[in-house]
Amino acid sequence: MRGKILYLVFIPLVVLLIDQISKFLVENYLPLYQPVEIINGYLRFTFVYNPGIAFGLHFGEGFPYLFLAIIITIFVIYLAIREKSNLSFFAYTLIIGGALGNIFDRVFRGMVVDFIDIGINENLRWFIFNLADSFITIAIALLLFDSFFRKKNEAKR
Repeated sequence: MRGKILYLVFIPLVVLLIDQISKFLVENYLPLYQPVEIINGYLRFTFVYNPGIAFGLHFGEGFPYLFLAIIITIFVIYLAIREKSNLSFFAYTLIIGGALGNIFDRVFRGMVVDFIDIGINENLRWFIFNLADSFITIAIALLLFDSFFRKKNEAKR
């Protein structure tokens, strides 16, 4: 259990640090709302502040985004502590780190820094996101992968 707690602290802190360094660089070196092409037409960095939640959803000024993020993070910590699978545990630590990155933004910036802008030319673009969101997305894919193969192995038994 002691080792699990160590990883439960260490991995989220590393994710938080990577996320916050990227956001610091974006805020200090990229122009606000001006796309900077990285891979012509497919990847660009567009620095924006996101007052809402994922995928550009915004429920108004009075919505308790910070409170909701903290409650969800506490629930994910609970899930991580109870998790038996190493892969799912690792995924939960990535989610916690990503959530902490976006919580940090809300506390110290009032909104979330987003900058990763992917798509095809101007016609097909995804919502602008950040590294914290990327870690969370990767973690969800790992959870699905682990769940699928765990169920498949259980069915074989």
